[in-house]
Amino acid sequence: MRLLLSPQRHGCSVDVRVSSLRKLASELRRRRVVKVAVAYGALAFVVAQVADVVLRALELPDWALTFVVVLALAGFPFALLFAWIFDVGPEGVERTDAVAGATPAAAMPSGSESPEHRPPAVPQATTVSPASGAADPASRLPLWTFAVVVVLVFVGIGMALRGGMGASQAAAMAEMEERSLVVLPVRTGSGTPEDDGLVELVGEEVQARLSRVPGIRVTSWTSALSYRGSGKRVGEIAEELAVSHVVEITAQRVDGRLRVSAGLVDAGTDRSLWSERYDRMAEDLFGIQGEITGAIVRALELQLTPEEGRRLATPGTTNLEAYQLARQGREIWMALDAEGYEDYREAEAVAVPLFYRALALDPGYAVPHAWLASHFLVTEAYPFEVSMDSAAFHARRAIELGPYLPDGYVALADMHWGRGFADLSALHLRRAVELDPNHVDALRALASHHLRRLELSEAARLARRILQVAPDGWQAPSLLAAIHVRMGDDEGALTWRRRATEASPGVFLLDEYALHMAVHRGDAEEVRRRIDELVETDPDRVWNWVWLFEAEVALGNPEAALPWAEREEAAIPEGDAYDIARIAARLRVAQAFWMMGDAAEVDHWLALAEADLPRVRARCSGRCLTWSLASALSLRGLNDDAVATLQAGLGDGWLHSYPSEGTLAYMFPTLRDHAGFQDLMNEVRAHLDREREQILRDS
Repeated sequence: MRLLLSPQRHGCSVDVRVSSLRKLASELRRRRVVKVAVAYGALAFVVAQVADVVLRALELPDWALTFVVVLALAGFPFALLFAWIFDVGPEGVERTDAVAGATPAAAMPSGSESPEHRPPAVPQATTVSPASGAADPASRLPLWTFAVVVVLVFVGIGMALRGGMGASQAAAMAEMEERSLVVLPVRTGSGTPEDDGLVELVGEEVQARLSRVPGIRVTSWTSALSYRGSGKRVGEIAEELAVSHVVEITAQRVDGRLRVSAGLVDAGTDRSLWSERYDRMAEDLFGIQGEITGAIVRALELQLTPEEGRRLATPGTTNLEAYQLARQGREIWMALDAEGYEDYREAEAVAVPLFYRALALDPGYAVPHAWLASHFLVTEAYPFEVSMDSAAFHARRAIELGPYLPDGYVALADMHWGRGFADLSALHLRRAVELDPNHVDALRALASHHLRRLELSEAARLARRILQVAPDGWQAPSLLAAIHVRMGDDEGALTWRRRATEASPGVFLLDEYALHMAVHRGDAEEVRRRIDELVETDPDRVWNWVWLFEAEVALGNPEAALPWAEREEAAIPEGDAYDIARIAARLRVAQAFWMMGDAAEVDHWLALAEADLPRVRARCSGRCLTWSLASALSLRGLNDDAVATLQAGLGDGWLHSYPSEGTLAYMFPTLRDHAGFQDLMNEVRAHLDREREQILRDS
């Protein structure tokens, strides 16, 4: 009996399951869930394609597109859920009936199940009026309720993802502090210049590639070079640089072959984590550099995404001669930062041809394009528009050829800054820092952006980061000196300025800065003493004339200030590349005559300055002229317009320096008693107080 009944029961079970599946499919069609799924998928695909184009055009970080895709995928189950529960009818969004076409109990045919065996009635989500068949208004949800629910769900998902990314970034920063290293070039037994140059050639590229690896802090190559031949132990060097690991590299060229040794040492335990020797043909230099980098990453157990792996494995060029030419040109160019700009034309004449020769050997090499962009941003040889257009071309070409390299983004940011687009410049700098969190130039430029906006806490954070990566460089001390000025800490500012001067004596002079600080404090006796010292020690430096003018004006001596301003204006070369400097110098002359009460001379010099304003405003959006415009307006007696210009400049991030009480007379003598100007200064002071508190909390 059991054998006969089993198949029958089995068949009944199959029928029930098939029936249930049919009912589910029918219900999905009735509730339009399938249509919503297809429509959502099509819309999400279109949005992803558009986002891919738009986000790349805006040169936003790669994770932005990932965020869009993840958000679209996360929204899919919610779309299906809403489609199951709700429907859109002629009167708005309504709750869908739970059962379609339920049969009333009175209409059941005879022979049906008795009431005690009848399944319980399914509660109806909506009640239907016998007269109209319309859904009960009490059960109908208005459209705005549905919209609010959808928005809240997506905001919640977005915040969750953002929080996840924030936690991930915080974890990465913590990991970065735990894993830090310096790449040390070690002199070989031969000690020949050729072998020393080969060690630098290998080590610098390894350092550059490791610098682009997320999750590790890498000391700058300049700082690492200072330890070559020092005789210090590995542990001692690691302690001075505050790094946890040391990479040592030696190299020799023997009979046309390269013999390279590399090793990774845990500085805390002096234990070797990895070491390898390479004996290859000279043409395999870039392959050796890549293998060393990859081995170090594996030894440190760093996890890389596929994109980061490609970024690490891709050399800028495989042409050794092109690489050496670009490197030589870059060294000449970078020496300008340390030695000043007195020999700029000579350096330009030597370095620029090297970059072009490198491109002739390898047209696909991105680095020379980035340095050529930097050249066009500061050259005096061409009209302004020609220089800016050329800089933009080379910067974008560098990004196109080397999308994983930060140099092109830094150059493009400098170009946008020159045209007055501060926020766009900052966007490219953030991308550069994302690609290389140890890139000193990108970190310095981004910190300067925050400093101009008086966002001192963020500028200080970036400056401290630079100090870790390049402890003996001038970049971090110069930033920290400017930050301490705005915090009202003169002693701290002079301490950091002294360090910047020691690192780069050709660019940062301590005497002129001490004079500037005395003016900020309003210390008349100190200002006079500093003026006399500067005139005696370095009276022919052009930039000093600006400081001396400022100091004499602050002391109320326009007759003594005027010659410095006239001397500055006469020394500025012709050409539109110097328009902004020329306008500022002429306004200083006009200001001195205003203080002397000579209205005719004020009108003359204002007319000269204002003649160049439209041309400069057209090419830099007017923002880079905040101070000049405000000064001209105030000297014309248009004080309300001058204050409005300063207010707009503050919001746009063009407040170049905090006007302390001691310099109000110098900068805007006609505005000292203007209520709007005082309100602006109070706003700035309150903002700086908040920034000081944040810096104290961070430290």
